Amino acid sequence: RGAALLELALASLDLGLPCDALGALEALYAFDRTFPGLGTWLLRCDASPLRLRAGAVEGSLAFG
Repeated sequence: RGAALLELALASLDLGLPCDALGALEALYAFDRTFPGLGTWLLRCDASPLRLRAGAVEGSLAFG
C-alpha cells in the first residue's frame, strides 16, 4: 500500500497537482512513517506551491 500511495503522489506531481500529492504523502505518513525517502518527498510537495507562486519554471534550478 505504501508504494501505491507514493506512486499516486508522484503522478499528482507530474500533473502539476502538488496539493493532491501532499495528501497522498500524508496518507503514506499515517500508514508508514519509516517509508524510505518520505521526508524528502513531503518537503518537495510542501515547497512546490511556493516555488510556483514565486515564478519558478519547472526544470530550472529554482524549481529543483
